[in-house]
Amino acid sequence: MKSKKNIEFYATHKYTKVSGGHQDNQYKDIQEFIKESVTNTYTDKYFIAICDGDFYNTKNGQIGISKLENLQRLAINSFS
Repeated sequence: MKSKKNIEFYATHKYTKVSGGHQDNQYKDIQEFIKESVTNTYTDKYFIAICDGDFYNTKNGQIGISKLENLQRLAINSFS
């Protein structure tokens, strides 16, 4: 999608209600989307990850934080 100023937005949206095999793959998809978006060197392209559902509020294994918090850290640390 392009605006009048030639800014492009790319988004992924995942709704995940409960944990499980395929749902865990959705989580990995978002992690990869974030990692790939970090390599973007264009100033007119923006990447947005939208995570919806109870799944993202559950703890992320041994880390002790929610999956959503882990994704936020991944995005923030990637730009630091």
